Amino acid sequence: MTLANRNPDPMKNVRAILLSACRTITALGVLVATLAVTHAEADAPSAETSAQKKPQLPALFRPTELPLTKSSGTHSTPGTIDFESTEGFSIGWIDTQVGWTAVGSVTQAQVNNLQPSAGLQHLRIARDPSQAQGTSIGGRGPDWGPSAVDDTTVSLKVSISAPGGADYFLAAFSTSEGGVLTWEVDFNWMGNIFVADDFGAGPVLVDTGVGWVPGSYKTLTICDDLARGTTKVFYDGALIHRQAARLPGTRLEQLLIVSDNWHLSDHGDFDNISIVTGLTDACGCSSDAECDDALPCTLDTCDLATGDCSNVLSFDLCGGVIPAGIDCGSTACGTTRYNFCDHPVPADFFGAGSSPFDGVVTLGGAVGQVDTQIQRLEPILLSAPGEQASTPIELVDLNLISCAPVVVVINGVDTQWDVVVTPSTVPTSPGTMSLSKTHANGGVFTSAFSVQPLFTFTRIDDPSQVIVFDTGVEGVAASTLKTIAEAPWVHTATVTPPAVCGVNFVPGVEEDPATSAQCCGPVGHAGLGHLHVTGPACNPCTRGACCDPSSPTACSVVVEALPQTAEEVCLAAGGQYKGDGTNCDDFDGDGLADWFETSDCCAVGRDVCSTGSDPNNVDTDGDGVLDGAELVAGTDICQPPPPCLASSVPQAELILNAQGAWVTSGKNRFLSMWGGDAGSQQAVRVTLVDLPGAHAALNGTTLWVDVPVAYSELSARGFDTPGAGGGERTFRSSVLRCDPVFRDWSSDGVIHVRDERILPGGTYDVQFIQVDCDVKAEADYSLPLVIVNPQWCDAATLSGGAYLAPDGVVNVFDTLAMTAKFRGEADAPAKVRVDLLGVTTGPSPIVDGKITVSDLVVVLEAFSGSGYPFGPGPAPCGAR
Repeated sequence: MTLANRNPDPMKNVRAILLSACRTITALGVLVATLAVTHAEADAPSAETSAQKKPQLPALFRPTELPLTKSSGTHSTPGTIDFESTEGFSIGWIDTQVGWTAVGSVTQAQVNNLQPSAGLQHLRIARDPSQAQGTSIGGRGPDWGPSAVDDTTVSLKVSISAPGGADYFLAAFSTSEGGVLTWEVDFNWMGNIFVADDFGAGPVLVDTGVGWVPGSYKTLTICDDLARGTTKVFYDGALIHRQAARLPGTRLEQLLIVSDNWHLSDHGDFDNISIVTGLTDACGCSSDAECDDALPCTLDTCDLATGDCSNVLSFDLCGGVIPAGIDCGSTACGTTRYNFCDHPVPADFFGAGSSPFDGVVTLGGAVGQVDTQIQRLEPILLSAPGEQASTPIELVDLNLISCAPVVVVINGVDTQWDVVVTPSTVPTSPGTMSLSKTHANGGVFTSAFSVQPLFTFTRIDDPSQVIVFDTGVEGVAASTLKTIAEAPWVHTATVTPPAVCGVNFVPGVEEDPATSAQCCGPVGHAGLGHLHVTGPACNPCTRGACCDPSSPTACSVVVEALPQTAEEVCLAAGGQYKGDGTNCDDFDGDGLADWFETSDCCAVGRDVCSTGSDPNNVDTDGDGVLDGAELVAGTDICQPPPPCLASSVPQAELILNAQGAWVTSGKNRFLSMWGGDAGSQQAVRVTLVDLPGAHAALNGTTLWVDVPVAYSELSARGFDTPGAGGGERTFRSSVLRCDPVFRDWSSDGVIHVRDERILPGGTYDVQFIQVDCDVKAEADYSLPLVIVNPQWCDAATLSGGAYLAPDGVVNVFDTLAMTAKFRGEADAPAKVRVDLLGVTTGPSPIVDGKITVSDLVVVLEAFSGSGYPFGPGPAPCGAR
């Protein structure tokens, strides 16, 4: 039965379905209530709104701003305050409870039982809406009266639910000295901890640079050390601040805990307050014995002037300690390269009319000089073979020169330039070195670090022309270089020249544990488009790369096997030896080792190449097929194939509109098409032609359609489960990816493509290309299928009991279409018409093949006038 047959009166039909939709939503109960709460919170002032009004830096409490009571009696300082009923506290407002007095509010702070750190009760401070933002609200403890001038230790548990709202202040005052401040700690609304200090101009709050942990109880300890004339503050056991000078107060006679009432949805919980006369173990040391960390190789001392422990790894105590230091390397010319292919120097950078430079710079260092320095930032302890350790590292110096001039085309004329490479002015984040000790004097290591190079180009025929290309300044992302293979190291080198920077660690030196003989091997690091091989300059290890001409891509590193040298081992196997210290690095990643390509191994005994392939180019002949794949297939690496075959144009899925015409089926979050040439391997490219609003920054980006997967038309189901639905209807859906997928698309039927960049109101071109074509050549693509998606939530028109194509407006019929699909009615529109939300992978979600209450809610919101709610995601695949 169709929708029209169920009710002949269209308006009654509309009213009935709207009523049914309302009942459906109501039946969802808790879920809809949760959505309502979410919407209500969205209407509340955000942290950003608060930030526009609230000062970023807190102000110090002053007695005139917050008068304190002064006691005439003398009371003993309490040992603990847990806010428990056994101490006389009860649930409710803190005022008058056990000597506590409320500050600035008739409702806050409160003794609460919702989240105690221990026991059953604690103190909570939340917003008082009757008080203005910026009003100090909370509580202060009883005035314990004049106390002995002595050290005190205060510790308590603090848990603040979230940043972005209020500041929470804890302060101690000396009331017998006129209510002056003894110490103060602020948990700032932006997430850091501030502490009061005096640098000579009076007390101020200073940022410790330490962030507090939201939603979790941590211990705050304040050690007021009169003997040393300072106060130390610890958070979660770590010292975060030591005062430069004491504040005016010399006694702790009253404790204050307040907020500034800038709460959003946050609150502060405080529990287990301990106030002890004298300094506890948490405040520092008084002897070396208290600093013993139980490690055998550290010198453990206590600084009696500050009460601080020092645990220093001592080379004298254990020979396995590798102190923090700098490792030096020398780079042979030709072993290091940088490829500008992915990030060319732009046109006109070398002057008006200069072409983009996308070539490869081959580099090395000055002969016998240190040109690479990597700093190990922390000490390492490796006492015995079998132990492992790691340390953060960073590249601190680099000074390489080009082995040969590079050519830059300016106004059609070749010009030659020398190149110097140094570190960028933009700093990089540290990397990591991981070491294993395999014998008494050393072992192996791997490492990875960031490189952000700066290139200085000097024109050879006019040295006054100097061009600087700083990759950091120009927005080129730093590259991560990782060791190509485990590299050797030793504690003490007997073969290296004097240019060894570190102590007890020399990278690149290998030792035979049986004979103690040492040799040097290269330490190679590679990344996308980068190769850097450095190390100590000494006699190279008798090992190297061996190319095997009988096996097109074979390259192996052979080692000396007495009585044969490494070269003799290679020759005996029928290979060509490339020299001691060489390796099988594949700089361009085309499946052929560099030494294989540069020495033209592929031409020996074969008619494939008349010249060697290019080790800096994955595709020497530019035909779209990697050099290694061509060599295995027996095709010519140096000559591209004949022109490719043309592809047919993708076909659009068509759908009836209200006028009875078949039109292209535009959808909110999908593109729909079919086609392909039977028996042909083709890829499907999608170009983002015209995206709405801020998404327009991605216009011109190209992506590729992935292999389709079957999805169920059942509303609550995503992936199709074969056999589970008893012949249920399914549709095929793909996602977008960064590289092409070549396959025969002709038998798939209609394919629906989804991605966070497929948007309502967007325009897209869809094209086929054959596998034997050049994906970089626009002429090789089919003519485009142009798909224009409708506006947000414009899903269908109801006509004659059927849900037809979108009509350009969002009205009640779109809500009816979504409701029908949500209810799983047989005549509801296809899922791809009304599937709007899903898994959030960034600023925009990618639809999930399910129809849930979230999809229904956004249609209702759009019907009420809300626009597309998501911002643009990140540029895909490194584009734009």
